[in-house]
Amino acid sequence: MRTFSIAFGLFAIVFLLFCGCGGDGHEGAGPQYHDPDRAKSKTVAEVGESEIKLVMLEDLEDLPNANFETAEEEYEFKKAQLDTLINMYLMVEAAYAQGLDKDPEILKIVSDNRPDFLRDQLFKSRILPEIQVSDNEVENWYEQMKQEVHIFNIFVTDSAKADSLYTELKQGADFEAAARKHSEDNEFAVKGGDYGFRKYSLLTKEFRENVFNLKEGELALFQVPGGWNISKVVDRREAEVEPLEELYDVIRARIQDEKRQEAQNEYFDELFEKYDIKVNTETTQFIKDKIDALYPDRIGGKPFRKNTFNPDDLAQYEQNMILATYTGGEITLGEYLRRTARWEDARRPPFTETEQLEKAIFELEVKNFLLEEAREMKLDEHADFLDVMRFFKDRIMARKIQQVVGEERSFVTEDEIIQHYEANTGKYVVPRKVHLREILVNTEKQADEIHTKLVKGTDFSKLAEQHTVRPGMRSKQGDLGFIAEYNYPTLYEKSQELRINQHSEPFPVGDKWSIIKLLEIRQAERKELEEVASQIRSELQLQKGQQGLEQWVEELKEKYTVDVDYDLIWETIDKNRYESN
Repeated sequence: MRTFSIAFGLFAIVFLLFCGCGGDGHEGAGPQYHDPDRAKSKTVAEVGESEIKLVMLEDLEDLPNANFETAEEEYEFKKAQLDTLINMYLMVEAAYAQGLDKDPEILKIVSDNRPDFLRDQLFKSRILPEIQVSDNEVENWYEQMKQEVHIFNIFVTDSAKADSLYTELKQGADFEAAARKHSEDNEFAVKGGDYGFRKYSLLTKEFRENVFNLKEGELALFQVPGGWNISKVVDRREAEVEPLEELYDVIRARIQDEKRQEAQNEYFDELFEKYDIKVNTETTQFIKDKIDALYPDRIGGKPFRKNTFNPDDLAQYEQNMILATYTGGEITLGEYLRRTARWEDARRPPFTETEQLEKAIFELEVKNFLLEEAREMKLDEHADFLDVMRFFKDRIMARKIQQVVGEERSFVTEDEIIQHYEANTGKYVVPRKVHLREILVNTEKQADEIHTKLVKGTDFSKLAEQHTVRPGMRSKQGDLGFIAEYNYPTLYEKSQELRINQHSEPFPVGDKWSIIKLLEIRQAERKELEEVASQIRSELQLQKGQQGLEQWVEELKEKYTVDVDYDLIWETIDKNRYESN
């Protein structure tokens, strides 16, 4: 049987994809499936009073690690996932029998995670529909990858300056000279704005849309985060590209990710307008004056941005001053200071920059705004959300009863520890160690010269002090101390050829050369029981817990009816996709 640590890892994948199962028939548990499509799906397995629907296996081939060569591989993969779910629902049945569905700890975990699941439901409702990718989009992207363009670019932060430069360049001004003089992208300004040849897939969306398809010599002026770009294409050439079938999934994922980010940004812009954050300028002036009075304009020779303050240095009434209001709420000065205390300095705007401060407050409150939106849309009553929450609760119940049973069945007695210790005499030992000096040098020639001196009787320690290049070893005259095989495998192995006080011939170690001298040997010794008792207890607990859980699941299979139709799995597999193989 598969180990339970692995089983629950696999189960987590299934949970993320499908999120919808429960214990039908358990008193007070509610319906097993709220979503009508799930309810109508064929039942692939019955576990006690729970049902596992075929819909939960239909899209497993879309998992990142699910790359199948044959239909049989896909079947075996899905069968393993189904077996994992069956084991999990056996535990769920046992958990309901023990009343864990009313356990305060489990109810708190479910309650604490509810807001995150509700925001996920909002994402599926508002963002997910916007990020569908067609075959045509993937093919168009792929066609663009067949060329790469040579780009020159000037970046400035001021729009008026960008307009002026663009006009001059359109009238024939030298682009490279203008870039060296005006571009604020220092890395490329010194190169005259030369970005070199760039592939389509390595360009940002702004460059792809405004620059990639320019004709040679054409200019483009466009806005980017933080400023403006003026770009020019000077050449284009064919690019090597893998076949479309090898890149299809990568391209699709890239387009999908960009669409997701764009849809999310647009939605956040809507929320920013809707929740109408208004900064209280009296509060910002108050805290600015406080900062000016206590903090210098420069610290360590650098300008101090004056964008934070220790809230503990404020009186309680000062901490309670309203920094900003928004639709449905407000944020106090003390709350803002505490919640942004761990932000990086560049992320916190100065209190004089009202617009940036509004954006920072939006960032702090956006989770609450999303939760409010989800509630307004009554997504907490949505069938899919109810299935998600039910499935999550069942998963937590299964984990808890697994933990309880594992602890019960992993108890280890002192006699068991002693018996294990006596039965494994060669396992708990201090390994054999050798005491070595070493001279490590860079070349074989150096090693040979040093070896000749050793043969003539020159002191090994003095030569090590003069020549060894192993870090920190010259001051120790090459003394490595006692080493085990795992410390320096090559040196240890070579030492086995030596007698006490004998030095070796030169031999290679990596890209260097070594000579060693054997000083002492400590033979392997068995550790005392007291030294390893804790280690043995942990090993036995793990072993007994694992065996105990596997035995327990077998007992549950005897207690609860398990009816599985593995043949139904074939209905989820598109056999045509494997015909060419």
